[in-house]
Amino acid sequence: MKQRHKFESIVAETLLIPLYYRAKESRRKNPMLNDKVAEGLVDSLEYDNSSFYWAKLREVG
Repeated sequence: MKQRHKFESIVAETLLIPLYYRAKESRRKNPMLNDKVAEGLVDSLEYDNSSFYWAKLREVG
């Protein structure tokens, strides 16, 4: 079951960006890092990740 969270500040919400990209990298065929915890957290959150499209350049760096 996915969990919905109400973030009190934009700062807290921006912490989802590195979490999302860690999970995304971990799911690649030959990942530079393997983070099953990030994958599990991202899978458990009910959040529209499409808003992170602007952060694509930060995907690896």
